[in-house]
Order: sequence, then structure tokens, then C-alpha cells
Amino acid sequence: VSKLDRQLYHTLVVKTFRPDRTLEAMRGLLGAVFGAGFLSAGDGPIDLAKLVNGAHPRHPVLLLSTQGYDMSGKVDAVAAVQGVRCHSVAMGSSDSYNEAERAIASAAQNG
Repeated sequence: VSKLDRQLYHTLVVKTFRPDRTLEAMRGLLGAVFGAGFLSAGDGPIDLAKLVNGAHPRHPVLLLSTQGYDMSGKVDAVAAVQGVRCHSVAMGSSDSYNEAERAIASAAQNG
């Protein structure tokens, strides 16, 4: 049984018998899958320019934030400085999901 399998089984057992410890078990699972520093990767300020320069077209970048925090201004500023096209979609309604899917399909087709 692999390390990931053991961590998954552990998480499921904890969720079943100690639901109050599920969050900590999930942290362990995420650390096993994505690496030990995954959950702390966003603890400091994000250098968007560095993120964009290090990104590869075949590896999309997903930015998540807490409710009420709008990072779109920073994203648009970096896109303008970098001279790249950027399509922003405010998620939350069913129309926004359709718009996001169209933007992703267009980007996949046209670059």
C-alpha cells in the first residue's frame, strides 16, 4: 500500500470515527499529495509577476481568495505590464460559469 493510500485511508477512518479531527487529517492528505509546503504556500504576499513569468501555457493558474477580497485589479495591472490578454470573470452566478467555460475554451483554442 502506497503512502498516499495510507494517508487516504487514515483520513477516511478519522472522518468516520473522529469527525472533529477531519480538518487535520485532510491537511495531512493534502500535504502527502501536493507536498509539505502546499498549504503554507500562500501565507505571504503573492508576487503575481513572478507567478505569471513562471507559468506555462499548458498549466493553468487558479487564484482563490476569501469572500469579499477582490484581486482583479492586481491581476489586470500585471496583465497590462506583461502585455498579455486577460479575461476576468466574477464567479457566483450560473451565467458566470458559462462565461468562464467560454473563456477557457477560447484560450485553449486560440492561446
